[in-house]
Amino acid sequence: VGMLPSVNDLFDLSKLSDKASEQIKLAVLNNTLDEYKERIGKFIDFSTLEKRLGNKKSIYMDFCGTHLGWIRAQFITTEFDEKKHLSKVLFTTQVINEEKIREQNLVRISDTDELTQVKNRRCYEFDIKEFSKKSLDKNFTLVSFDLNSLKITNDEKGHAAGDELLQGVAWCISEIFGKEGKIYRTGR
Repeated sequence: VGMLPSVNDLFDLSKLSDKASEQIKLAVLNNTLDEYKERIGKFIDFSTLEKRLGNKKSIYMDFCGTHLGWIRAQFITTEFDEKKHLSKVLFTTQVINEEKIREQNLVRISDTDELTQVKNRRCYEFDIKEFSKKSLDKNFTLVSFDLNSLKITNDEKGHAAGDELLQGVAWCISEIFGKEGKIYRTGR
C-alpha cells in the first residue's frame, strides 16, 4: 500500500484491523499534497465506507499527489455478507494526469474567446450567475468597456484589421486589470 499510485488491494472489512487501516491511511496521506489531505483522509476512512458507498458499486475521489500528480482513489464493492453488509472492497489508485490535463484544456477552451484569448461570454454569464448567489465583497468592481468604431474599421480596413484591434484592446485591458480579476469579451 505504501507504493502509491499503483494500489490494487482487496480488503476484507471484517478482518481489517484499526492498525492496518491507519497504515493504509498514512501511506496515502504521505503521498498527498497538503491541500488534499483532509478530504482524502475522510475518503479512505474505512469506518464510514459502507454508509458512503450505500447502494453504489463504487466511489472515487481525485487528488493531487506529492510526486506523481493527479491520482484517482476508488473503492469498488466486491462482496456482501449474509446480512447484506459490505464485507469486501477493492481499493485502487491510478495516475490520471493526462485525463486532468485534457479536462483542464476543455474547460479553458470552453471559457476562452478564441480571438482575444480572454474569457468569453459563456464564462461571463456563468460567473454573473455565481456572483448573484452570494454576497459580494465590498471591494467588488465590475468595469465595462465598449470599443467604438469597430464596424467602421471592419468596413474600411477589413475584418483582419478589426480582429487585430480587438486583440490589441484585449491585451491592453489584460495588462492593466488582469492581475485584479477576470477579463471577458462579451461581444460577438
